[in-house]
Amino acid sequence: MYDGLSKIATCLAGLVLRGGRYPGRALVASTYRRAARLRRSHRFTVTAGDGVKLDACYLPAVNHSHGRLTVVILHGWLEIKELYLERALRLNGQGHGVVLFDQRAHGCSEGDVSTFGVREHIDTTNVIDTAGALGMATERVITMGHSMGGATALQHAAIDARVAGVVAFAPFLSFEQAIESFRQAWVPWTDRGWVRRGFDSAVGAAGFDASESDVLEAMRQLQIPVMLVEGGLDRNLPPVHHTRPLAAAKADGKLEIFTVAQATHYTLPRQTWPGLDDAIERFCTTV
Repeated sequence: MYDGLSKIATCLAGLVLRGGRYPGRALVASTYRRAARLRRSHRFTVTAGDGVKLDACYLPAVNHSHGRLTVVILHGWLEIKELYLERALRLNGQGHGVVLFDQRAHGCSEGDVSTFGVREHIDTTNVIDTAGALGMATERVITMGHSMGGATALQHAAIDARVAGVVAFAPFLSFEQAIESFRQAWVPWTDRGWVRRGFDSAVGAAGFDASESDVLEAMRQLQIPVMLVEGGLDRNLPPVHHTRPLAAAKADGKLEIFTVAQATHYTLPRQTWPGLDDAIERFCTTV
């Protein structure tokens, strides 16, 4: 009986790691992709360090005379880059070129599993390398991400001196804490240890060490400006367990917290909220 329950936990955890490869994801992106082409976007491919091919897109600024930094946008778990097209276009209008890319095992990118920042933060370095070589990125960049993407952006900034600032929407504190928060939000009747053992087994089979997804440690190292955006109604990654401990860990450099009281985890990055776009524009033009 125990072995059977363990196998179920491992199977469910494996589905989470492979969730970004859901059928029809490319079809979901097709309408957005056509809109991006109308804005003269440029698609390009990035080869990650382990050979995985990542699908990326560059949208040039409407007005280059501002000399503003390129923004690299990282989507969250189960999302695709095209969901952030509207935000990219707003940034274009403010003078920023924007790079969007599908994280591994998501959208049109290759890869079997999400590693929740472990490999993705290195992928981000590869994306910036390629964009720079193609003339699609300034020497320094701003990174912006949601959920897994926000956590990845913070981890990446700790290893890449080209990052001038980070805007992170509802990033998680660590892989372990993210799993626990989702468990409490959606399946609180399950045993914490059972869920943890399932993920330990699935992560081991996938060949990565989840403990390396440590956003808190990355935040302690950052001296560049960071803007954390949190939703007051976020059940998935409640601010009290994620953005607030991250904010407390930042010892040096500018830190800004923007709270959207009525936003959930899913509505936070994509709806238009009073004052948020203005705050992001101020942040991006002053880093």
